[in-house]
Amino acid sequence: MSNSPSPALEALLTRGKRLRVAPVAVSEWAIRAWCAAIGDLNPLYLDQEAVIAPPPMLQSWVGPGLMVEQEPAASLHAEVRSAFSAAGFSAVVATDYAQEYLADVKVGDRLQELSHIDSISPLKLTKLGEGHFVTIVFEFSNQSDQIVGRLRVQTFYFKPAVSGKAQQKPASETPRTSGSVVIPVTTTLIIAGSMASNDFEKVHHDRGGAQAQGLRDIIMSIITTTGLVARAARELFPLNNPIREISLRLETPVCPGDTLAFSSEAGDAGANSCTIIGQTEYGLHVRASVIFR
Repeated sequence: MSNSPSPALEALLTRGKRLRVAPVAVSEWAIRAWCAAIGDLNPLYLDQEAVIAPPPMLQSWVGPGLMVEQEPAASLHAEVRSAFSAAGFSAVVATDYAQEYLADVKVGDRLQELSHIDSISPLKLTKLGEGHFVTIVFEFSNQSDQIVGRLRVQTFYFKPAVSGKAQQKPASETPRTSGSVVIPVTTTLIIAGSMASNDFEKVHHDRGGAQAQGLRDIIMSIITTTGLVARAARELFPLNNPIREISLRLETPVCPGDTLAFSSEAGDAGANSCTIIGQTEYGLHVRASVIFR
């Protein structure tokens, strides 16, 4: 039996680029909601007359949000999600996330995204189940047609290997905390981060839906993790330079009740780039590369 995607799924690769315009402009209220959820008190986002949006919010402004049926045209992600669900791959989790920030996004900007599917992997068997990895590439621009950022995201669409609550056990009693940024993970943090970034996937707010995928509980979204990586990089390396790029890969999911500790690899101090490691008592959560302008 072939491990290649079915013809219906392979047909997704023939789709042209999809252009979508944000339904509303960038707002200070949304920025403040994000900063409160992430715990990021950077004055660039809060105290300036010309407030700029936190870079990890890049994808949030054009997302369809909760009212998907109100959208005049489905997002490319929604179309891919629907196609894989119809093919029996009902579960989804983001795995890789790489953002490049080319210009500041400011209050009042109206962003648009140009997206296309870059690749669909053969059938893969993982501890979560069997499925396909899909990579989508986005380019974001403002109302002046200035490109403000790019995003490359890989998502795993799969058939859950187990049903019901997973019995994952901690790998250690406590994560590394020396010289680190330690964040107690609460249900509020996970849900608030997801809502503030316009991400309404059920695994981020619906405990029953998350456990049906074999997860312990709801899990932190990849956008929330990106925001926490940016916050940790700022606290561990207090440079004045804005962040230019964040590239990360998720490993072990983070759930309510975990303790997430961010630290840096040795030798990064004082450089314009750093490697941020985030781990919990269940193991490595994220490894990220952060580059400053």
